[in-house]
Order: sequence, then structure tokens, then C-alpha cells
Amino acid sequence: MKILIEHFITSLKSSLGIRRQNKGNIIFFFKIWIIRFFFAFPKIRNFNKAKIDSRIIEKKLFQKEISVKNVLKKIIKKGYFSELILNRKNLKYIKTNIIYKNTIFALKGYKKNSKQFSKSLKPNDNLNSIIVKSKKFKISHIGLEINLNKTEIIKKLACSNFFIEIAKNYLNTNNITISGQCYISNPMKISNQEKKDNAQFYHHDLEFKKFLKVFIYLNDVDKHSGPHSFVEKSHKFKKYKHIISKRFTTNQIQKSYKLYNIKKFLGPEGKVILEDTFGLHKGDVPTNKTRAMLILIYGLGEGTKDYNFFIRPQNKNI
Repeated sequence: MKILIEHFITSLKSSLGIRRQNKGNIIFFFKIWIIRFFFAFPKIRNFNKAKIDSRIIEKKLFQKEISVKNVLKKIIKKGYFSELILNRKNLKYIKTNIIYKNTIFALKGYKKNSKQFSKSLKPNDNLNSIIVKSKKFKISHIGLEINLNKTEIIKKLACSNFFIEIAKNYLNTNNITISGQCYISNPMKISNQEKKDNAQFYHHDLEFKKFLKVFIYLNDVDKHSGPHSFVEKSHKFKKYKHIISKRFTTNQIQKSYKLYNIKKFLGPEGKVILEDTFGLHKGDVPTNKTRAMLILIYGLGEGTKDYNFFIRPQNKNI
């Protein structure tokens, strides 16, 4: 009962905050609260079953060809698929498409020197320039929300038949929205509170009734670069105490789940991870190398409206 009460209070506070941010009415508030409270329970959230109804085989995007059906089977079972690497040509184009003027800049929590850093950014700063300046001003973590309508190459990737087919099958709907982000995490000593703000403690996402995310590493990621971690099968089965939308330490998670179910994703630039981040996950804190990552978010409907930019693919892409 204590956990249920805490979950009720947490979901109520977050829903009120989202309502204020979006200047929504009481109906909007209840729609958000239903997602934040009821869809935190795996049985309710996964009542919408994924389907596997595709014959598409992708031959151009990645370094090897892959069938949509094989990807879906593994995401449904394990919560993730991590066996793909974007081909170098597409990766190069994506990097050049990330320019400051095509994004909205956001920092999670308080960051020292944030005003100076923000003022230093110029409209045509590319990904590398943004990383260099963030290190100069000792910014530990940056979020760039990408305007997909201004980034033709990233939009084309996000709306490719491969990703659209996976999203619509996994979410079992044609009613999806797509958003894009770029996260940059720098190596530096920070407090536990800042780690929580940076999503570097374990947590689960709850932005839609159901959703799927695609992570693409934009640089080589080893154990020193803050690799992404995920608790296998936690998108379907969680300890009751972990339905609450809050941060959990690595020790708390390791005590609750078998160690072989905790996956850490290392790999070269271009590595692609498709993941249901309703499962428990985090980004490790980089120790001596920066990690940059593109994120594509596929959600059922408009969800909690956490994103300023989103697009709706046409049904012809099904």
C-alpha cells in the first residue's frame, strides 16, 4: 500500500507539472494522469499486444541486411535489439544534419556555467562544436530536441519503411508520432543529484501509453564513454517497487534482478539499439570520453506532449 500511495502522489505531481507546462485544461490533466498512473503497471501497459506482420527486409541502412520480423521478435521477448550498425555513409550524413539552429537546447536540472554556455552557441554550430563548447564550460549533460522538419536526413531515417514498420507493429497502431533528440554526456565528476538529472540512475520512461526508442551512437562507446544499460525483460516484468517514476541506484537494481539480465551496450559509432524504455535503463557516467547519441522516439498518439516537435508519418509507409 505504501508503494501504491507513493506512486499515486508521484504521478499526480508529474501530471500537474505537465499540465502547467502545456497550459492544458482539466481534461488534458486526466489524460496525462491516466498514462502516468495506470500505464506504469506492466499488465495494463502491455495489454496492447505487439504484432509481427511484416515481410520487409532492410538492405541499405545498415552494415548487414535485417528483417523487421527478426527485430520485432527480440524486442517483444527481451525489450531490446542491439545487433545493427548504421552504414558509414548514413552516419556521416546524420552527424552533419545536427546543427544548433535545427534544435531546441535543454539542460536537465541545474548546471553551473549554463548561461555562459548557452550564450556561446551559434546558429551554425555543428555537433562537434557543441561538444567542444560544452567541455569548455564543464557542462556534464546536454539535450538537443531536434526539429525533424528542418533535418531532412534524420527525418528520412526516422520515416524509413524499416523503422516505421517496426514502430507500427510493436505499438499495434497507425496512430504514431515521431520525435528526435541528441544527448551529449561529458566525463566529469558530478553529484548524485546531477547524475539523477542526467538520467544516469536507473529509471523507466512513461511518455506515452506505449512507445519505442531507437538509440544511435554518434561516436565509439566503450566502458569509459558512458554506455547505455538496460535490464532485460523489465519492459514486461518489474518488481512492484519499481513502477514508481523515480531514480534507482545500480546497487538497488542489481539486488532486484539477475546480473546476467543487466545489459551494457558497447560498440562503434553507428551502433543502433532499438529499445522499449518502459524497461529499466540508464546511461552510465562517462569517465574519460564523451558520448553523443541520437534518439528517435516512436509513441502511440501524442502522449504526455513532452516534445516540442513531432511528426506523423503517412499511412502509405505501413
